[in-house]
Amino acid sequence: MVRSGRPKRDGVLALLGSAICVAACFTVPPPPTSLPADAADAKDVADQDAVADAETVSPNDTGADAVMDLPEVDAAPPPPEGFCRAGSSLLAEGQPHPVRACEVCGPKEDWIACPFDCSDSVCSVPVELALGDGFSCLRTTTSAIWCWGERYVPGSNSGSAPDTQESYLPRRLTIDGDPSLKSVVAGRRHACALTDAGELWCWGHNVYNSISSMSPNVVQTPTRAAGDHTFETAAAGYDVTCGIDAGQNVWCWGQTLDGRNEDDWLAGATATNPPTQVPGISATHIAVGHFWACASLATEPVTVACWGHGTSGILGPTSQASPSPVVAEWEGPHGAPTYALRAGAETVFLTVARTETLIEAHGWGDNGLKQLGFGPPPAVVDAPKPLGVTPGNLSGYIAAGQSHACRIDNAGAVACWGDDASCVVNPALHYPSVHTASGYGHSCSIGELGFVECWGSNDRQQLGTPSGQQTWCAPPGIVSAAPFQ
Repeated sequence: MVRSGRPKRDGVLALLGSAICVAACFTVPPPPTSLPADAADAKDVADQDAVADAETVSPNDTGADAVMDLPEVDAAPPPPEGFCRAGSSLLAEGQPHPVRACEVCGPKEDWIACPFDCSDSVCSVPVELALGDGFSCLRTTTSAIWCWGERYVPGSNSGSAPDTQESYLPRRLTIDGDPSLKSVVAGRRHACALTDAGELWCWGHNVYNSISSMSPNVVQTPTRAAGDHTFETAAAGYDVTCGIDAGQNVWCWGQTLDGRNEDDWLAGATATNPPTQVPGISATHIAVGHFWACASLATEPVTVACWGHGTSGILGPTSQASPSPVVAEWEGPHGAPTYALRAGAETVFLTVARTETLIEAHGWGDNGLKQLGFGPPPAVVDAPKPLGVTPGNLSGYIAAGQSHACRIDNAGAVACWGDDASCVVNPALHYPSVHTASGYGHSCSIGELGFVECWGSNDRQQLGTPSGQQTWCAPPGIVSAAPFQ
C-alpha cells in the first residue's frame, strides 16, 4: 500500500530489466507455465528447503518447470530500422498468455519478447509496483508510470465530490520534463512518483490536500507536491503524504495526524499544506497507515517512533493517540540498518538487514485476521514481534496491504497471509517473483521475465483484467499496457 526507499533492490531490478531487453534481442525467452518445485533450476536459486526451515509463513508448493518454444512466425515485411511494432504478439501453444513482441533488432529471428509495454521503439520492463484502494500502478525501466483500475475524475457539478471511472487497461501518466524516477508509492486514494532529483509528483484524490492545496479536489495528471521540498524517500496513506529529506527530517501534509480517529477527524476535518515538519525525530524510512504514521529512526540500535491515532497497538501499550512521535519501547537489532518499513491499514512491518544476504522481519499492530503472519491471535500486538529470518533474498521485505501481506522466498514463490475474503492468500503464479506489492484486497507481482500478475479483488478492474464474473476472487492474470492482438 505504501512504499519506502530501497536502493539495493531497485538496482537489482533495473539490471534485471536491462538484461531482459538486451538478451531478448537475440532469443525470445520462453516463459514457464508454473513455478519451480525445487530450488535447483537453471537460475541457480537458493535451496528452498533451507528457506522453509527459516520462514514463518510457508510458501506455496507449485509444481515443476515447464518450458514452451515459440512457434514459427510467418515472414512479414521488415519495418524501418529501429521501428517497434507496438501491440504485436505471439502465442505459443500451452502458454498462459501471449508474448508481446517488437521487431527492433532486424530479422524475424531477432524478435524481442517485451513483457509489458512496447512503445516509442523501446521495451519498457516493470520494476516496481504500488497498490491502493481499487487501483494499481507501476514504474518501469524507462521511468514510465502506468496505472489501472479506479481513478478519480472531477465531479459532475462544480464543487461536488469527485466521481470515479474504471478501466482494466493501464494508462500512462506523463511527468513534466520526463525525469528519471527512483520510486512510486500509493496511498488509499492517491499515488506519487519520486524523481532521482528528489521531486515528488502526485495524482488522484486531493480533497484533503494530500497532493497540494493549490490543486483541485481531483488531480488527473502528476503534479509537483510539497513545493520546493525534495526528499530521499516518501510514503502515502489515507489522504496523507510524508517524505524524508536529505537531512533526515520528516515532513507530512494532507490529513492531520493529530491523534483523532476517523469519525472525529471527518467531523472536523482539517488538512495541512504546505508540508509540516514532524518534530523531535531524525528518520531513514517512513510508512503511513490509516490516521497514523511510523518512522524508522536514525539510531543505533534500530528503533521506531509512531504518531497519530493507533488503537491497534501501533503506538505501543500505553498510548492510543498522540500528535507527536511515540518511541517504541523496544530495542531493535544492533548493527543492522533498516531495510524497509511497510504499513497496512493497522499493521506495521519493519525489516532489517542483518548482513548483505540476511533479512530479519518484525511486525506489530492489528492481528485479528492474522495479518501479521502468525496465530492464533493475540488480536493486538503492541510492540515489534520477530517474524522470522530469511537468508539470501534481498526481496525479503514484507508487502503490506489493508489487512493482508505477502513476501517472496528465495525461489521466487509468493506467500501471503491475513484476510482471505478476496482469495489473496494462495496465488498460483505463472512466473517466479522478484517484486510484489499489496493493496486493498489485491496483490500484484513482477516475475523474473518482467511479466506483471495481479490477483484477488477485481471489483474496480484493479487487476488489469476485465472484471467479468470474477469480481472478488480472481486468480492471477497478466497485465499488459495494451490489449494483446
